[in-house]
Amino acid sequence: MASSKPSDLGELVNQQQAPPSSHKAGGLEKEIQNEPTDSGWNFKQVAKDVAKFSPFAIFNYLASGGLAYLTGGASFLSSTASLMSPIGYMFGRLIENRKAKKKTTWYQMRKELGTGNFVGNLAYWVYQIPEFLNISTATWGGKILRSLSFNPGMLMPFIALYQTAVYLRDKIGTRNALKGLYNGKIFSYIKEAYRNKLKKDYWSDVTKTFATLFPIHLYSLNFVKMPALRVGIGAMNDILFRLIAGRPEGNGQQLKNQKVETEQPVRAKYEPLGKYKGFKEKLDHFFRAPGYEPFSYQPAMKGAH
Repeated sequence: MASSKPSDLGELVNQQQAPPSSHKAGGLEKEIQNEPTDSGWNFKQVAKDVAKFSPFAIFNYLASGGLAYLTGGASFLSSTASLMSPIGYMFGRLIENRKAKKKTTWYQMRKELGTGNFVGNLAYWVYQIPEFLNISTATWGGKILRSLSFNPGMLMPFIALYQTAVYLRDKIGTRNALKGLYNGKIFSYIKEAYRNKLKKDYWSDVTKTFATLFPIHLYSLNFVKMPALRVGIGAMNDILFRLIAGRPEGNGQQLKNQKVETEQPVRAKYEPLGKYKGFKEKLDHFFRAPGYEPFSYQPAMKGAH
């Protein structure tokens, strides 16, 4: 009977260093493995997706002013303002890929257009909330208070919702997330999103979003009277927000530090640094025994067996 022991040391090392399986309990930690390998920029693929997702786009359009426009209760500008959000998210992805020197695929654009479509619908209604808060804007104090009620007041829960939704979209898969609503796995998916995304990036994104968008919100909420027009102005906000909150998992500063660490050469632990290097070399030389070379292997003596 053949022996089951490894034939040599190399085989034993390979067995011990075999990478762990990427499938953890429940399969929650793995990325989607069925991502297309082509760019998707062809008429057949684009036309197929347009036909597939048009019902969702029509629903969001009708829910964000389109139905009011068709019945004569809103202007054309009001009904189309929410369509600017998908364009903003699309340009955000283009800028992000250009900075990273990556090619933009249709599948990426499809995700951003879909996400922006729902965000535009949500923004259409959220931008109307300040009108009902009854905060006097006669003074600059009132204007600032009204702006703070929106950013960070309303923006904080939105960022948590956005980060969770994007994580489910990219890491779990939209179809699996929807199935999770029925089989109960959605709670495990949300917990994973919190652990891998929100826990690392939430407060950082809230701070950066507040600092970046507050001046724009101060203007649009106090000097632009039409809520739908605020959504149109928010298209620029969407580009900036997409660049802040749509980056890969992991804190941006942590990723930057990892990059710096990989670029720096590894120093030997004994190597002296700075102005003490010369002093250390002289001290080693003074106490060095004849024929002794520190931190190096000595050749075997001639004639030794």
